[in-house]
Amino acid sequence: MLQTVQSVPNLEEKTSVESFLKKYMEEKKGFKQLCPGHPAADAMIECFLEQLKLDFNMNLMVYLKKEEMKQCLEIFNTKRAAKDETEVTMEEMTELYEKEENRMKLFENPGINFADIYGVLHFARILQSGYDDYEDELPVGDNLPIMLIHDLLSYAENFTSEYA
Repeated sequence: MLQTVQSVPNLEEKTSVESFLKKYMEEKKGFKQLCPGHPAADAMIECFLEQLKLDFNMNLMVYLKKEEMKQCLEIFNTKRAAKDETEVTMEEMTELYEKEENRMKLFENPGINFADIYGVLHFARILQSGYDDYEDELPVGDNLPIMLIHDLLSYAENFTSEYA
């Protein structure tokens, strides 16, 4: 299931996960600014992103909500309109999401990235649930700030403040 940052190699050499996140929460700084040379920065980001992708591929479509679909459609169409492309209808969007082979094709459109899809459809749910399902597997339980996830994704350059 969810990997934890505790599994990142060499993290303990510099700081414990708990003290790292405590410092992050106290200083309320972005991940990149807080520890730009942290030996585990890339591994932590990769760990979270891989879990998000796994979540997306395996579970997201089962729990798709109508309002989230509308939000996603609005963002897709805003980007398409900016490039003089035709808008996608709700029916077309539904068809895209219902077929597994089509889901990953959405990533191939340079105007629609992973953040658009995952951010709109699932980020609000993460906020709402507080990661209840994963609290035993996270290093600091439900004290893990959602802001950390946002900054990790921002640092990885495929998430924007549009969904913060």
